[in-house]
Amino acid sequence: MKTEGITDLIGDGAPRPVRIEVVAGPARPPPLVRDTGTLTAGSHRTCDLVLDDGSVSRQHARLELLGDGVRVVDLGSTNGVKYLGARLREAVVPLGGEVHLGRSVLRFTAADGDASGQRTHLGQLHGVSPAMQALFDRIEPLARAPTNVLILGETGTGKGAVAQTLHQLAPQSRRPFVVFDCGAVNPNLIESALFGHAKGAFTGADDARAGAFEQALEGTLFLDEIGELPLDLQPKLLRALDSRDFCRVGEGLRRKLTCRFVAATHRDLEALVKAGRFRADLFFRLSQAVLHVPPLRHRREDVPLLVRELLERRGASLSSLSAHTLAALAAERWPGNVRELDNALARALTLGDFRPNQTATPERATFTEARDAVVDAFEREYLEALIRQHDGNLSAVARAANLARSQLYRLLEKHGLQQKP
Repeated sequence: MKTEGITDLIGDGAPRPVRIEVVAGPARPPPLVRDTGTLTAGSHRTCDLVLDDGSVSRQHARLELLGDGVRVVDLGSTNGVKYLGARLREAVVPLGGEVHLGRSVLRFTAADGDASGQRTHLGQLHGVSPAMQALFDRIEPLARAPTNVLILGETGTGKGAVAQTLHQLAPQSRRPFVVFDCGAVNPNLIESALFGHAKGAFTGADDARAGAFEQALEGTLFLDEIGELPLDLQPKLLRALDSRDFCRVGEGLRRKLTCRFVAATHRDLEALVKAGRFRADLFFRLSQAVLHVPPLRHRREDVPLLVRELLERRGASLSSLSAHTLAALAAERWPGNVRELDNALARALTLGDFRPNQTATPERATFTEARDAVVDAFEREYLEALIRQHDGNLSAVARAANLARSQLYRLLEKHGLQQKP
């Protein structure tokens, strides 16, 4: 990994360039790119951003660049400033967000490099944040390779969507994508469900049955919640991965294993290995490549985009929700990540309102999840501070943190702080 340029990604104390673009409205002036200061937007020619829009006041709004977002202040306009459908006197809009000034829609994005070419989605994934852009960059080459991939991330972050995207972009995308949830199958039946069984292999096996290995013929087998796989079955899975063949339960015929393996878990597998609850050799075999899916609190600028996308999947639009609901959704931290946001939108569409305390309680219920959230926040803040202090020199960062460089790289990747290739 190169050390130079890492501060361009995470910030070195310098203002982050912001691209301000009119994406809808009667007129489309050229985008502005600024890294500091305050701008005015309005219909008068003295404004920094001139909007030739009859619904925009002469001095409509003030735009204060904050580095990771823009504070938009209504200057007493006739038609107001709207963010996520709510008319507000003042709003802090994260990068990736949009505001309405009259009929004109302004979008704010990071201007690092070529912002105009920034992707908003890849396969089943959506995001404009640096963490998601880095994840997109990792997924594309891995999708084309036959490598086993291990996806790590908190509950609700979208690990399944990452697995689907890997399959969609792969050469075998026309072949089956089979999901096997290791935590949902009865432990007594999990071997048969994976490997299949011969007729009469056990009581109730009245017919021969193909397992997930065969169902995923030449496609992708997604082993979800791999951390829940029983310890006594792990050597059998490892052998199949190593030899690329297997036998159905109760049968001696060896069958060719032709699928690609993608696994996911919200657990810390390295900790499970140390505790003797997960085999180290299986962990190494599954983690030929590792993808870390960032929690929503580390990509808050993606919330407006996700709200729009999740509503569209339900056949709704931003206008389906009240201004109060949209403002509340934008303000939440979402400890349950994208899944919690989706559930909140479903309730809001059904009940007509949104209450933050209804969504937060279930996802904060366990000690482990609360502890992991605190540790994640500490790791990210600690790394960002050290990288700024040492001007992006990762060797110096590793020495200061007393970490091996390999461990530091894993943490950088986990938190979306690694240098883009």
